Amino acid sequence: MHYFSSMSRKLYNWEYAPYDSKGYNSFIPGFILVIAMWLVFWLNERFYLDFYQYGIFPRSLEGLRGILLSSFIHGDLSHIANNTLPMIVLSTSLYFFYARKASLVLVLSIVLSGAFTWIIGRESHHIGASGLIYALAFFILASGIIRKQSNLLAISLLVIFLYGGLVWGVFPVEESISWEAHLGGAVTGVILSYTFRDYGPPRKEYDWESEEEEEMPDWYIEMMEEKKLEQEEKSLENAKFTYIYKPSKNDSEPK
Repeated sequence: MHYFSSMSRKLYNWEYAPYDSKGYNSFIPGFILVIAMWLVFWLNERFYLDFYQYGIFPRSLEGLRGILLSSFIHGDLSHIANNTLPMIVLSTSLYFFYARKASLVLVLSIVLSGAFTWIIGRESHHIGASGLIYALAFFILASGIIRKQSNLLAISLLVIFLYGGLVWGVFPVEESISWEAHLGGAVTGVILSYTFRDYGPPRKEYDWESEEEEEMPDWYIEMMEEKKLEQEEKSLENAKFTYIYKPSKNDSEPK
């Protein structure tokens, strides 16, 4: 806990503290999301509820409900297991760095990524939190680039490492994978990163960037002006003037 405290002092701007003075509770929203995901998965497996029908079914009125529900529904154990760690890491980072704007970003990520999937998706039930994960990952990554914030970039690179094939997931590589949800999430993250570009952790300023030209004190400026006047007066006193007279043709002719 002491290590986290010392690290957070370096990374975190306390002006944006979300719940307490040190931001220790930033992991709670993501933890709740993951618990909800696993609870839905357990209920579905235990009672054979076929929750997949509540996923996003593109371009149908019934499928609109999936925009809000699909992130909590998963097809099998490997599906939900692959989404668990990235969800915790990204949501914790979101609430840690963006604090009170994080909930708004989270809700918009769910709605917009789901809406994109509903518009461009294939006619099938799209389920899983991967669209939301892509939205958060690209939001943090693009925010790090826009704000030139190295900590945000580091978090995104960590997620890319943990969530293998993040970039390739936006392409139709496998038929069983909803690349439309991944693409919709990526586009959503970039849009939101630009929309909230004025929020979040400030970019680190280096000493050489903040150095300003120091103003000279008045007494120093007056002293330099006096010296300049003295030098000009001395140069006038010591100046030698040479007059060159060149007779004209009229002067040379005898009168």
